[in-house]
Amino acid sequence: MAQQEYGFFQPAKLIFAKEALSQVAEQAKKLGSKVLVVTDKPMKATGLLDPILEDLKKIEMPFEIWDDIVPNPRDTDIDKGGDFAKEVGVDVLIALGGGSVMDTAKAIGGLITNGGKTKDWYGDKLVCPIAPLICVPTTCGTGSEVTHESGVIITRSRWQFLILWY
Repeated sequence: MAQQEYGFFQPAKLIFAKEALSQVAEQAKKLGSKVLVVTDKPMKATGLLDPILEDLKKIEMPFEIWDDIVPNPRDTDIDKGGDFAKEVGVDVLIALGGGSVMDTAKAIGGLITNGGKTKDWYGDKLVCPIAPLICVPTTCGTGSEVTHESGVIITRSRWQFLILWY
């Protein structure tokens, strides 16, 4: 019987290291000139974000923080984040948190490079790749840090849930 071949394409760079968190700022500097840190308020309160922010300051990498994240992100919340990102002129994102944070960051990244609103990009309609994104997962289970989809709740529409493909 012939052996079957299986393949898996993963266009993400994964760094597993004891001090991987200390590499985040330097990796961001390689990808852009101004960072949007996407996290939620409870994660921000833990202090886990502080070393990343200190490292960004040390290397003089400008950054903004978007922590207006809700569980199971809604299009209206992502649209606000996208508007903010464009207003402050970021070109790279760091997501620190769980699946909702990372899904929000991926969708904001799509709005930065493609414009429009979240619901404009349902399915595989994106024209440009999303802005560079570094994910720092703090939970296990969603796998959002290694996928190219973003699960989003669409409000005021017949769609209740959509997936954006990047």
